[in-house]
Amino acid sequence: MKLYTYLTCIAILLLSNCTEIPRDLLKQVELDLLSQDYISYKQYAYYPNPVGKIDTIEASTIFRKNKDSFFGYDFILNKKHSNMIYIDEDLKSVNHRNEKVVLFKKNEPKVVINYINHTNDIEYSPITLLRKKDWELVKDTLLNGQNLKNYFRIETDTVIDGNTVYTEQHIFLNPASKQLDRWERRNYYNGELSQKVIYEYSDYNFELTKSEFSYEFPENYTSSFYGQNKDVNLLKVGEKAPLFTEKDLQNKPLNLADYRGKKVLLNFSSVGCSYCHEAIMHINQEKFQLSEDIAAFYIAPFDEQQELVEYFDEVKAPFAVIPNAKKLGEIYGVTSTPTFFLIDEKGIIEKVIIGNDREFLDSLKVNG
Repeated sequence: MKLYTYLTCIAILLLSNCTEIPRDLLKQVELDLLSQDYISYKQYAYYPNPVGKIDTIEASTIFRKNKDSFFGYDFILNKKHSNMIYIDEDLKSVNHRNEKVVLFKKNEPKVVINYINHTNDIEYSPITLLRKKDWELVKDTLLNGQNLKNYFRIETDTVIDGNTVYTEQHIFLNPASKQLDRWERRNYYNGELSQKVIYEYSDYNFELTKSEFSYEFPENYTSSFYGQNKDVNLLKVGEKAPLFTEKDLQNKPLNLADYRGKKVLLNFSSVGCSYCHEAIMHINQEKFQLSEDIAAFYIAPFDEQQELVEYFDEVKAPFAVIPNAKKLGEIYGVTSTPTFFLIDEKGIIEKVIIGNDREFLDSLKVNG
């Protein structure tokens, strides 16, 4: 009897310890990370794109503790085509594709806070994730040969128009390194997994110096304040459409002047834009036939040529595709996609449509 009681006590103690270890690990990873004055790491984000492939976005971020910041840190976020710099409550965003620097007014802190809080790379940073207090252990998970602890939290659990929408987040902690290695966001629609976004974190470094926390702004970039005159250059109905000579994706020359006497549709679009993809798929329907008196062009002001090649390997191009069209986008004042210009037979802009407007697209069909 004594032996049975002894073994029972041992079992209870072991179960108690097993329960506490994951909680202790979560707390230790949080304390270890948030106690650092400097934090840097590399990040790979994997997003499913509209054609079913995975877009990989690489970034590196450096954080410096700053008790006067609403976020508790200054940071420098570096990506291939952009940077975000937040130092001493001064936020700037650099776009290398457009060679522009966006400035944020320090006397509008709510705008700055909202912008930072809705930046995915900050919202899904290890710092932000570990600050959340509602993580619950799921199970041990083997990923890439590493035994990780998998925790989850519920982000959304609701019903919209009779459809169930459920979203959960997962973090994966490495007991060996005491670091957060991975984050996942899983969206379910009516019980079926509809999207999974993954972030992986590596190469943590806490041994930074003050001199390493700096950013040198590019020379000769233009700058403007956030939200200032956003659409001031967008060409309007009644204006003369600027002429252009470009080459399409097959290197065939295209001259807008050659189409005088016909209507012309200019579709400024981008491959990572779901609304743009929906518009293309609508046009690609078998029952959709563009009116014979309309010539159309797909114009890509923001994408690299290889991105277009890969996209149109998967999706039928309904009309000629013009790559490397950054300057053309600037001439027409395009700042968002999709943007459509319908030009009349005399070269005057007849309509300007921003967004995927099905009614407008259907009006361009034969007998539309």
